[in-house]
Amino acid sequence: MPSLLRVKMKEEIFKKENLLILIIIPVLIVFACVYLDKNTKDQSNLYSVAIIDHDETTTSLSLIGKIKEYKEIDTVIDDDLEESLRKLYRGKYDVVYEIKDGFENKILKGDFNNIMVSHKEVDSRAVNWLNDQISLVVIRNWLYVDAFNKVRSLDSDFQEEEFKLKFEEAMTSNKILSMEIKKVNKDKSIIKENDNSVGQYVFKILWAGIILFLLTNFGKNVVCEREKGIIVRLKLSGISEIQYYGTGLIIQFISIIIPFIISHILFKYLAPEGTRYLLTNILLTSIYIIFTWCIVILTGLSFNSKKSYNFASQVFLLLSIILGSGLLDGTYKLLNYVSWLFPIKWYMHFLA
Repeated sequence: MPSLLRVKMKEEIFKKENLLILIIIPVLIVFACVYLDKNTKDQSNLYSVAIIDHDETTTSLSLIGKIKEYKEIDTVIDDDLEESLRKLYRGKYDVVYEIKDGFENKILKGDFNNIMVSHKEVDSRAVNWLNDQISLVVIRNWLYVDAFNKVRSLDSDFQEEEFKLKFEEAMTSNKILSMEIKKVNKDKSIIKENDNSVGQYVFKILWAGIILFLLTNFGKNVVCEREKGIIVRLKLSGISEIQYYGTGLIIQFISIIIPFIISHILFKYLAPEGTRYLLTNILLTSIYIIFTWCIVILTGLSFNSKKSYNFASQVFLLLSIILGSGLLDGTYKLLNYVSWLFPIKWYMHFLA
């Protein structure tokens, strides 16, 4: 076995082109993950809004604070209108709001004309909803100031803190000014997925797919060597089938785990929300490799011709990607249960 291992190491790992691949694969994976992380909106936010505050008063800051309370709105405070508009045209923002100078003075007087400017690329229900919410917040601020001033004019000793508390309670209980957003199909998945960035998800699915592809390709080589009688000749030279398969597992494991570790370290270094728990992920990946390798070998033994193995491995590969990657999660409960029969499913779920 040691002699066979040395030969296989030279053939499949220490060749210049193979060493180059071991470096290129992790670099490409990390590049794709980091790029997607930086260029994809946070899916927990429904809308992205930029606000430019020319007034910079207590009332304008209060308005911005109220907008930030909406978890559905990703709010960015900017001071460069031209840059914000460029981002609006590129689709990074849904709308850009300008709070005009004199905003507070007009609000205190009950004048709502020409206090804000809304820049939008297209007319949509999303932008209309945002405009409605902004209008409600503005009116709410005016109601607060107006009501407090009237109460204060009747009772000069009235404390604002007490009024503020009662006002907030009244606004909270007013169902007309609130909106409940429910997520459809949120309970249809068997196990709730962990919160991950787009980059993390891509990192998982790429490595899960690459490992699957490499091992099924290894299985094809095993079937070819069996058809050519290579395994029989190795037996005659004193190398058993167990040693042959064990050598194959070691070679495949090394050729996968090294670039995985490199990509893991690079991604964690380059992306703030990159993958965590290196040792845990190495362990999970090792288990995934071994499980998938066992399935591949059993498939090769069951379908011992190249043609039949190719068909079986392609079916396994396709079902793994479709069912195991979560593409059909939340459709049918039966599919959710069946998907856990594929190693890729729990690998995608537990990889941190």
